[in-house]
Amino acid sequence: MAQRYRVMHRIAAFIITHGDVASALKDALEKITGAHENIFTYSNKSDALPVLRQKILEQKAETAAEHTVIFVDFAGGSCWALGAMIQKEFEDVRLVGGVNLPMLVSFFTNQNQMEFDPLIKKIANDGRRGIVVQPEVE
Repeated sequence: MAQRYRVMHRIAAFIITHGDVASALKDALEKITGAHENIFTYSNKSDALPVLRQKILEQKAETAAEHTVIFVDFAGGSCWALGAMIQKEFEDVRLVGGVNLPMLVSFFTNQNQMEFDPLIKKIANDGRRGIVVQPEVE
């Protein structure tokens, strides 16, 4: 049997969404898994993208994390564009679109068990697996 080991990366997670989706996801996540450090929520509801970008960059610098994941509500939107701008500036940033609760639960339960890039692949797969239609339609 493969041995589990603790990787212990310091990873910052930013959830950037339209409206109050990011804070609602964080609240639900913490009801399931408990409180977490280094999780930050942002909305494009009241701040322009350049203002949000500056706030996120300041928060990223304060965390001193080795890696950063930016979760956004959907690929191609304004939150995605903001995440893509930030990702281009930093080698340690990964951008994940289509954030959902199964993806976040997977991230926070596996972040100390896996290397960074395999973790990103796993959470994307877990997010996809969390989307189920019942009964199945053809």
